[in-house]
Amino acid sequence: MLSSRKASAFVKSCTNHVASRNPTSGQRALFAVHRTPVVYYQPAMDPLERLPINRLDQRHTGLTPALAQSFLEAARVCLDRHHTSPTVFKIKNIETLRAEVVWANADERCQNAWANEIDTTESGAYACALAASELVLGLVAVRRAETRTGADYYIAPPGKTFEDLEACFRFEVSGIDKGSNADVFHRLDQKVQQTKAGTSNLPAVAGVVGFGQRMIALMSVEDRR
Repeated sequence: MLSSRKASAFVKSCTNHVASRNPTSGQRALFAVHRTPVVYYQPAMDPLERLPINRLDQRHTGLTPALAQSFLEAARVCLDRHHTSPTVFKIKNIETLRAEVVWANADERCQNAWANEIDTTESGAYACALAASELVLGLVAVRRAETRTGADYYIAPPGKTFEDLEACFRFEVSGIDKGSNADVFHRLDQKVQQTKAGTSNLPAVAGVVGFGQRMIALMSVEDRR
């Protein structure tokens, strides 16, 4: 996860559309998919860093324990449809990172509670996309986004709140149960357009979770101001 100082540099680089900056030792520069390349940094990841889908509420202040547990349950059901634990997901954001996903199998009661495929895929995607934002971007959920903002959550560096508006990004999330990698990227393009059509002028990130494809795709969206 980014330190406060490095997270601030990430925020500044995105909002000011900085084209490049030299990473410090032990860090990797990642370039968000963006018309004007935007640089941000994260600590170098181990080849199989774990996707932190468990106990999201302990780090994402925009989630309650009950909501985080609900998202986790949905993610477990989605993952059980296609895979056995543990498995490896690819997180795509110019560079492809690999993350291990570990979960407890959903029992019959959990499966019955999450029998609606559309609702379950959407809620499960929140768990995985927010975990990817935390792992790759160093940004956590601080508040649910309002209707017509073109996003689902506001995300910011740890320790920041929604009142620190300049540190916040909109985060639009979607999930796909089955399909190809091309389907994931097509949905990602749709989510990018949705953020651009929103009433908020905050910069944004779009994320799509492909459960069958074992992929999470992230893309930064240009600030319209």
